[in-house]
Amino acid sequence: MTGVQTCALPIFAAAERQLDGFAGPATVAAMVVDRHGVARLGDGDHGFVGQQVEQADYFFGRASESEVIAHNVLARPMTVLFGASGVGKSSVLNVGLPEALRGLEIDARIALRREWDKADELDWVKELSERIDSGSEQADSGREESLGERFILVLDQFEEFLFYATSKRARDFAKALARLVARRDVEVHVLFSLRDYGLHRLEAIRSELPHLLEATLELRHLDEVGVREAIEQPLKAWNERHETTIKLDPDFADTLIGQLRAADKLGRGASAGAIELSYLQLVLQRIWDYEQKDQKAGLRQLRTITLTTQLKGVGGIARAHVDEVLGRLSPQDQALCSTLVDRLITPSGGKVLYAATDLALRVGSLKLITGRGGPQLYDLAADPKETKDLAKERPEVVKEMTDRKSTRLNSSHMSESRM
Repeated sequence: MTGVQTCALPIFAAAERQLDGFAGPATVAAMVVDRHGVARLGDGDHGFVGQQVEQADYFFGRASESEVIAHNVLARPMTVLFGASGVGKSSVLNVGLPEALRGLEIDARIALRREWDKADELDWVKELSERIDSGSEQADSGREESLGERFILVLDQFEEFLFYATSKRARDFAKALARLVARRDVEVHVLFSLRDYGLHRLEAIRSELPHLLEATLELRHLDEVGVREAIEQPLKAWNERHETTIKLDPDFADTLIGQLRAADKLGRGASAGAIELSYLQLVLQRIWDYEQKDQKAGLRQLRTITLTTQLKGVGGIARAHVDEVLGRLSPQDQALCSTLVDRLITPSGGKVLYAATDLALRVGSLKLITGRGGPQLYDLAADPKETKDLAKERPEVVKEMTDRKSTRLNSSHMSESRM
């Protein structure tokens, strides 16, 4: 999919909620799209994951892509959307797709799932089926609160499920989805969204979903036209909706775009370098926050000097963000992060998925595994099958091994910075 890219700026939606007296994000448990707009449902509808639909007023540049996705989803039982990390797939799914359906005057109910760390996807499908049955009964009885008979299931970050799930678990989930799609009493569509490097993993469930790859759509990185729209158009929309207007310095967009460009081999900004949505949102959020505090009489302007001098550019903002996040962690968790970070992110910025055992640290016969359940320590010489966890008995060894990895990594980074 080519064309103008987009960015939905949550800063404007958040600021608007503050003006309107909202205490926090307007996250809802379900979303219904009809020709009259996007409706929010109550939290009692637990079968469906929430959307931040108020961002739609500040979502620009990707209307054509969203419409293409909507047409494909409606035309087929299953559609696959893929793209590199950071292209903005989730923004399109959260905001662009519902708005495109509304523009097409399509009534639909959207259920979205993007967390796969718990093996409860079959329960999720079961609950969805019950909700669909409930909606069908309401439609048959003619009740006004009926939600229609078109359901769209959006499975975001699906490569993570495919990586961690066993073959049986993946096939069972695929079978459950196939049964949903095959229903004759309601119209059910499934949209799989995943990073490009995980596309091949869909082969694991094609035996259960043979038509899975008949419709595949690629979403590409932000281009400079889209970035400019993402910077300027939400501000224009804000000014049209409020008496207090906010201006941009004339060179603000060009300066920011130049700093956001991907670098070439010599460290220079590439003229057509990809620009990641996450960096753009982070930078604009930090500039907005700084200007609000600095302009005590009221925010009137986003200034280039704030980006280049006060916040030390895109690089300074990114470093400050990392320092802030790590600063919230305990020393032990900071050491854990330093141990894992070079295994999880490639030099080019790609994300790598590992099982916890793949990240084990070995010193002599000792093997240390760090994960969500806490550290695990094994002595492979005495216990080659790893049946006895020694972490609680030998905490000093756990600390020494973790510190050794952290020190080695920090020394490596210091050497690279000197070079």
